[in-house]
Amino acid sequence: MGKNRRGMTLLELLLATTLMTTMVVTVAVTLRTGHSAWEAHQNDAEKTITAAATVRHVVRRVRQAEEITRLDPDATELELLMPSGNTMAWRFRNNNVLFGVNTITPEDILSTEITDMKLTGYASDGTTETAVAADVHSVKCEITVTLPRGSNSRRTVSSRAWLRSW
Repeated sequence: MGKNRRGMTLLELLLATTLMTTMVVTVAVTLRTGHSAWEAHQNDAEKTITAAATVRHVVRRVRQAEEITRLDPDATELELLMPSGNTMAWRFRNNNVLFGVNTITPEDILSTEITDMKLTGYASDGTTETAVAADVHSVKCEITVTLPRGSNSRRTVSSRAWLRSW
């Protein structure tokens, strides 16, 4: 019994390995959960940023426009006459917002994966909705996106702009 021990027993080695494995698995699960939450938030933010950028694009051009030449009764198409004489048009089709300059049917993709786009025209009093292009003095642009984290999770970004040349 007076022997000096210089190593570990098999039981001690198994116990150390089990404890180390448990700690590594715990850390991995924690990091994976945090990373998944980060990715979900990042995807939601990207969709919201896309919607906000699309709204800003439309609103900025409405503020610069001379007049609204066409506002679709379905609230999915808008055409503006700009001070330069060019026309700018937007159309919502198949979850895409299309944009074009000097064309009646825009075909350039402005943004994708848009759930809904609604363009509402208002008369000079600011409260009466109208789709008659000559009577429209302000436009409300609403863009809705479906967030990837949930099947019914949606976010709507909207803004309203008055025509400056009115």
